[in-house]
Amino acid sequence: LLRDDGVRLPLPADLERRGVELRRGSLASVDELRRGLAGAEAVLHLAGVGDVYLAAEKPALAAELNVMGSANLAEACLAEGVRRVVYA
Repeated sequence: LLRDDGVRLPLPADLERRGVELRRGSLASVDELRRGLAGAEAVLHLAGVGDVYLAAEKPALAAELNVMGSANLAEACLAEGVRRVVYA
């Protein structure tokens, strides 16, 4: 997993053993998401604003990333034939 600033977060070893690949992209761009999803069988969607205080301070940003970003990801997944999406 990669944060927006490029810092790699630990990926559980069992996911790496199962062939999970890390892909970085912007939820704001369907085209970028489509490029990153090419060939993907499934997506584990963990991106978005998870900080409640930040969301309260900047609700428009939180809505843009969490709502529209997820909609963009869903659109890209459909376009690329991704069969499974796990949203957490």
